[in-house]
Amino acid sequence: MIKSNKGILQTAVILLSLAAVAGYLYYRTGQIRSMNAEAAKLKAVKLTMRTEQPASGNLEKIVPGKAAVALFVEDLYAAARVSGIVKHQVSTVKTADAPARMNVTRGKTGRNEKALETHSIKITLEGNYRETVEYIREVQNIERYKRIVELRMKPVDNVLKTDMTMEIYSAGGQDAAQ
Repeated sequence: MIKSNKGILQTAVILLSLAAVAGYLYYRTGQIRSMNAEAAKLKAVKLTMRTEQPASGNLEKIVPGKAAVALFVEDLYAAARVSGIVKHQVSTVKTADAPARMNVTRGKTGRNEKALETHSIKITLEGNYRETVEYIREVQNIERYKRIVELRMKPVDNVLKTDMTMEIYSAGGQDAAQ
């Protein structure tokens, strides 16, 4: 009877050992699955951050925090050089000289801290039709949110004289260059 008890005891120990190993492996597999799920979440967050980061960089170029009027004027002169315009003049229009804009959020004229700031620029240029159209195309390609408010073209002495008023926008304050 001792030998049969010994065999039963050995079988029980082996079965318990196998059950313990199976339980351990099941537990470890669960840990590995949860770690893989967490790694997948981190990869998704990282991918989202990569796609959102360039978008915010583009937004900063289109609507900068500061007015950056001087940089925009430099871009206008570069556009004139590229398009072949020789007579080109740019001047800023003071806010007091510009017509008062209706503040939609308040329903009256005034400053709204949450609204975009508007900066008016007056451009005068002379050139032939093709150069003028090329200049306008170059201005449109400048990475900045802008709007042509007024555009007047008239022929003078075999050239096209163009007067243009443009508004650029910024999300924040003024520059030292203004």
